[in-house]
Amino acid sequence: MKKNIVIIVSLLLNIILICYISSLRSNAHVNVNEFVIDEEKEKIVFAGDSITDGYNVNSYYQYTDKIIINSGIGGYKTTDIIRRFHNLIEQHQADKMFLLIGTNDLSAKVKNDTVIANIKKIIEMTKKESPNTKIYYETIYPVNKEVKSVGNRKNSDIIYINEKMKEYCVDNDITYIDIFTALIDDNGNLKKEYTPDGLHLNNTGYEEVTRLLRPYVEE
Repeated sequence: MKKNIVIIVSLLLNIILICYISSLRSNAHVNVNEFVIDEEKEKIVFAGDSITDGYNVNSYYQYTDKIIINSGIGGYKTTDIIRRFHNLIEQHQADKMFLLIGTNDLSAKVKNDTVIANIKKIIEMTKKESPNTKIYYETIYPVNKEVKSVGNRKNSDIIYINEKMKEYCVDNDITYIDIFTALIDDNGNLKKEYTPDGLHLNNTGYEEVTRLLRPYVEE
C-alpha cells in the first residue's frame, strides 16, 4: 500500500514538474539581465524577429542596472507579434519598448502597406494595453543581395515602409530611430562588414546599432 502511495506521489510530482517546464518554454526567448526582477528598476523590452533575437542585449548593455528583456523570435512577422502580443510585449509592462519588425513580411511577399498597417497595430496595441510604455520604433534594417540571397526583400520597399512609418511616428509622438541610414554603404546596401549573410548582423553591425540605441536606452 505504501509503495503504491509513493508511486502515485512520484507521478504527481513529475506531472507538476513537466507542467512547470512547459510554462517556462511558452515564454521562451525572454532573456533578462537579472535573475530576480526588481520592480523598482527600469524595464526595457526589445521586440522583433531574428535580428532582435540575435542581439545579445545583456552583453551590450551589461553596464546598466536596467532590466533588459529580449523577446525577439527568429522568423517572426508582424502578424506573429500581434498574435503573441501578450507574451512578447504586454505582460512585461515595460518602461520602454524597442520595436524592429517587418523584414520577414517582405520575404513572404506581404504588401508594403499591409506591413505598415500591422506595425501601426502593434504600436497601438502597446499604447492601449501597456500605456506607460515609451515606444521606440527602429527602422527596418537594409539588406545586401550581393552577399547572399535575401529572398524577396528589397531596399526600395524597406525605404518606403521606413518613410511612411516616420510620418506616423512624428504624428503620434513615437520616437523614430533611423538605423537604416547608419548601416548602408555608398550604394544603399547593408555594409558587407556588418553582415554574414546580407540580412543578419555580425558583432560589428550590432556594435553600430548599440552606438545608436544607447542614448535612448540610457535616457
